[in-house]
Amino acid sequence: MSINWKSDKNGAYFTKVSNFRIEHTPHPVFEEMVTIVKGPSFGSHLFGKRYVSYGKAVAAITLVTGERLASKTSKEESLENMAIREELIAEGYVEI
Repeated sequence: MSINWKSDKNGAYFTKVSNFRIEHTPHPVFEEMVTIVKGPSFGSHLFGKRYVSYGKAVAAITLVTGERLASKTSKEESLENMAIREELIAEGYVEI
């Protein structure tokens, strides 16, 4: 996996994944350690968390964004199902 690290004005190496900023923060034992620094507000609980590898950080970001997408989808689908049910009741196809 090739990571496109960029350098900011302070010399920190970072990359972005799904609008989350991941900084390379090496440790004597874990040289590939990274930290999630910034991102969308729905992932604020990830800010400051350190992961032993880039892949683990990306997995955490993917999980959070996937859960958010799934929760939004289920709300939209349930509202759509409620509208269809109300329509069927109004037309007399379904009884309460």
